[in-house]
Amino acid sequence: MTLITKWSSRTTTSCQYVLRRSAGKSKRSALKSHTDRVTECFVPSKMTSKRHNVPWMNRSLRCLCRKKNRFYKKGRRSGSPSSWTRYKESKTAVTKSLWEARNNYIGSIINNAFRDNDIKLFWRFIKSQCNNDGLGITLLKSGDHLVADASSKAELINHQFKLVFSKEDTTTVPTLQGPRFPSISNITIDGVGKLLSNLSANKASRPDNIPCRV
Repeated sequence: MTLITKWSSRTTTSCQYVLRRSAGKSKRSALKSHTDRVTECFVPSKMTSKRHNVPWMNRSLRCLCRKKNRFYKKGRRSGSPSSWTRYKESKTAVTKSLWEARNNYIGSIINNAFRDNDIKLFWRFIKSQCNNDGLGITLLKSGDHLVADASSKAELINHQFKLVFSKEDTTTVPTLQGPRFPSISNITIDGVGKLLSNLSANKASRPDNIPCRV
């Protein structure tokens, strides 16, 4: 039996135990809480960093960054002045190498733009370095004033969007009789398991925020 099969069988058994101990409307919230705990404990996750997601970062620069981090950890662990000296020297070398790689990358873009008469890559880099808000909606006019910040733009657009809808009198809306949702009967564990097994793991989470992979 593989590790995934063992994890799946244990998760199914624990979910059945939670459902048996819960009653009525609390079953869904209990199952949701239990699934979140199982996902947090057993599903691996990793927080990625954006510091290496630059076009001029190469293998040698990554090695220098990792070397600097090793010196830092060694200095924190030992506390010796020699370790901190090596860390500071490595930090200075990494900073210098990063700036040189960035300047070389920008210089190659400019040279290629003039040589090939193609400036698309140059302007793409310029836009990536600008503020994202400056690349979005331009200045909007509210009365005699220009709106620049994002929150005021959103409120102004939302106000304009609401003007196209008519306001109806909701006091005379009749109340429908009967239950709001149709009753569901004959729910079995095998039937629910069959539906869950046919879900695609690559699909996005539903409103309950439970990943389809789980």
